[in-house]
Amino acid sequence: MARLDLFLMEHALATVIDNAARYSPEGSKVVISADRQNGCILLEVSDAGSGIPDDELPRVFDAFYRGSGAGRSAAGTGLGLAICQAFVEANGGTVEVHSMGVGCGTTVKFLLPVPPAEPNTANVISDE
Repeated sequence: MARLDLFLMEHALATVIDNAARYSPEGSKVVISADRQNGCILLEVSDAGSGIPDDELPRVFDAFYRGSGAGRSAAGTGLGLAICQAFVEANGGTVEVHSMGVGCGTTVKFLLPVPPAEPNTANVISDE
């Protein structure tokens, strides 16, 4: 398993946090959490924004797709989540978007493999 490309992951996470802030009412909370789960890192970004209708969830990662929801007036090209997905998958992970529907906010989840620890040879004592 390769090490994570931190530049790509930072960009993907920043995109999701920016989306959460843009599509949420002013003053609402954006919750970012991290945990370990089955040998992976789970990152979640949840907002209290306009949410995503069930019929639009399958398309949120399509390039240039912009939903018809309440946040549609926010500036954007519809590329953010498509690029985010490509960056997460390039690191061996997966990304999911969950919403309970319009007005109920959205949660984006990254599940990333934990890179193996590099052996620490600085303190190895040799018998030679």
